Amino acid sequence: MKRLRVEMKEITAEQREIKEGQRQ
Repeated sequence: MKRLRVEMKEITAEQREIKEGQRQ
């Protein structure tokens, strides 16, 4: 369960970076 939460956090971080990259 903990491992899954960490993976989800990493995924959200990646999505956030992608959104910022597209905005530029």
